[in-house]
Amino acid sequence: MRKMITATTHSLILVYIFGFLTAGNCAGHAINTFPKVGDDWIIKKKHFNSDVGFFKNMTENKLVV
Repeated sequence: MRKMITATTHSLILVYIFGFLTAGNCAGHAINTFPKVGDDWIIKKKHFNSDVGFFKNMTENKLVV
């Protein structure tokens, strides 16, 4: 039971973090083909900006967030 509570708590924290990043960047307006990302089902390398670092892409690139 303790493992299930821990897993649920960690999952909720992760969902909150991604929700905050999405809402803070207005990332829902970046692309309007939900649940697909353009023509792809998952994020590919072409969606990342090559001129900035990985962390900045994960937090500020609207398409990736």
